[in-house]
Amino acid sequence: MEFFSYYFKYFRIFKLERDLNMLQRIDVNLIESYTPIQRSYLRELNQSNNPLTHPSDKKSPLIIQNVIDLIVSALEKFIPSTSFRCVYLNQTSHLEVLKIFKILLDYGLCNEQ
Repeated sequence: MEFFSYYFKYFRIFKLERDLNMLQRIDVNLIESYTPIQRSYLRELNQSNNPLTHPSDKKSPLIIQNVIDLIVSALEKFIPSTSFRCVYLNQTSHLEVLKIFKILLDYGLCNEQ
């Protein structure tokens, strides 16, 4: 579990935050300050200029869909539903997965799929 904690932490810091820092973001905590038209425009703008798409084809969301699939499977694996799990000091994989998911929501890269 500690391996996954470090893996998701480094993936978030060195891949997502560095690749997405030039995009405009919608702060989820202040979402009421944006109109629905502004949010829709920012999502479309970020999805068209997404650095996480495949380098050869800017229209295919290949890499971002893989990231979303990874996050969904990690959410199902690391977030306990009804059972109690003992979380030790360095096992923060569930928190890192939620931080990655929040980043994807902030930049509007998650869709209904």
